[in-house]
Amino acid sequence: MKLKQTRLRAGLAAILTLALSSLACQSVAGGTVAPRPTEERLPNPEGLATDAFLSPTAEATKPGATDPQPTQAPAGPGGDGSDFTQPTAIGQTLSVASWDVAVLAYYYGDDALKSLETMSDMVDALPEGRQYVIAQIKATSRFNDNENHAVPYNVTLLADNRHGYFSRGFPMVKEPFSGEVRNGESVTGWLVFQAPSETRNFQIVFSDYDNDFNLVEGYLALTPDAALPPADVASFPADNEIGRDPQSPAKIGDTVITGGFAVTITEILRGKAADEIINAENAFAPSEPEGQEYALARVRVQALGVEPKLQHFTTILFSVQPTTGDPIGLPFLVLPGESVDAALVPGAVLEAWLPLALPVDDDGALLYYDPTFGFGDESPARYFALQP
Repeated sequence: MKLKQTRLRAGLAAILTLALSSLACQSVAGGTVAPRPTEERLPNPEGLATDAFLSPTAEATKPGATDPQPTQAPAGPGGDGSDFTQPTAIGQTLSVASWDVAVLAYYYGDDALKSLETMSDMVDALPEGRQYVIAQIKATSRFNDNENHAVPYNVTLLADNRHGYFSRGFPMVKEPFSGEVRNGESVTGWLVFQAPSETRNFQIVFSDYDNDFNLVEGYLALTPDAALPPADVASFPADNEIGRDPQSPAKIGDTVITGGFAVTITEILRGKAADEIINAENAFAPSEPEGQEYALARVRVQALGVEPKLQHFTTILFSVQPTTGDPIGLPFLVLPGESVDAALVPGAVLEAWLPLALPVDDDGALLYYDPTFGFGDESPARYFALQP
């Protein structure tokens, strides 16, 4: 009972944290309302040919003669924007919940970096193997009241590796995509993302809740070849029972299949091996709490959803369960490579480091994983052994 109550409190904290940080863990459930494309075309403020997508509208971000020019692509017929297999074409307007949304312009790679230098007073150095992707988005309110409504922050970049990347607050740009508007009013601004350098095709996933509190996702193409093929759902393995019993936890290399994901701990690093990786990325890493030590688990995650929608995976799904005492939440540490806090579409595979705080001299401590956050059916919960 103590563990269940602790997990319940952790679940409540998780939902609040995800809402604030745009890492909302959104289930792929039935009843989701599909967004619909609208017929009207956006105006063409730069006088581009009508078969080219729209360029930036603000003087502050308008490219000069030597600056990178807006990437141009056909704005012809696209999909209906209801999922990643049929995103709407760039320049077209898509209705998502109570918003009309369109992507006006985008840059990636060197062009994004050069453009950011004109949009921001301070541009962060990129980690190795990463590139900036920036997109200018216009959202018009269709709320049928007279209230101000903030534009959603949970906008995700979906890349051709089937991974989603959350918008970043830094570098701060002069025209960010933020603000509050009433019915008929619009917000236009830029969002900044980081994605692997080798990715080339991108979509924007714009999400919000409709009047019935159904989550609605709209998929808008940035690049002409942004559409992703559907996952081969028939090839996905069925749920298994591995790790259900804490007396028989999943071992290193075992794959637990539950809650729409296949999860494998492939490696555990402790002591000097873990410290070298942690200290290289965290110049001011917090000290371990008394009686605990930092460790790293290498985790492999495959998304197994049956619908062509985003699936969210996060560190908050995990805690360390000591032999005795309360569960230990995962510490916040900057780690190299992909983040475990990720959005994936079915078929995507993620490999990342999971930071752990382990009780010292407790060889029986387990890693607890619950994709339901401790709410509702507890059957998906699983246990992993932490001994190398």
